[in-house]
Amino acid sequence: MMVGRCDVTTRGDTRYTQHALIGNDTVYVLGDFATLGSIDPDFNVREQVRELLASWKKDHPRLLERFDLDGNGELDLQEWELARQQARREVERRRDEAMAAPEAHIVRRPTDGRLYLISDFDPERIARRYRWLALFHVVLFLAAIAGPGVVQPGRDHLIRLRTPQRAPPALPSAAWPPRSRPPAPPAGP
Repeated sequence: MMVGRCDVTTRGDTRYTQHALIGNDTVYVLGDFATLGSIDPDFNVREQVRELLASWKKDHPRLLERFDLDGNGELDLQEWELARQQARREVERRRDEAMAAPEAHIVRRPTDGRLYLISDFDPERIARRYRWLALFHVVLFLAAIAGPGVVQPGRDHLIRLRTPQRAPPALPSAAWPPRSRPPAPPAGP
């Protein structure tokens, strides 16, 4: 949330921050808009009736109990038509209940990672703020890349610490441990 009104209160060791949007404020919102409680615009009564009848067919004893009027254990054409009419009435009742329910409009965080923002600032002000933040981070990135190669006066010890230290060359095993030399002969006649 990015809003102009922000109240901060402290009670004991706890700090409370409240961002406020006041009625009649212009609000700028980015997110997923959805309406809950309304009927799907693609609601197809025929398809819904077919699905309801398919679910009724799965419980064959219950279907016979409801619609087998002559009790012969099978549904004839007239009884099946009665079941279809009942299914249609039930689907239409469900649709009417859904349409009569109050709708709730919500804005929620997008699931695909897009920006979610609620603000009472002007969109140009928000865009300007994000442009400055992007520029700052680009400069910071470039400085981080260029930083290790830059020699700063009085700070050459930092560079020395970064240079790799070479290990002394290894001595052959025959030369270790060093042998003592015999004393030199006295000089002269």
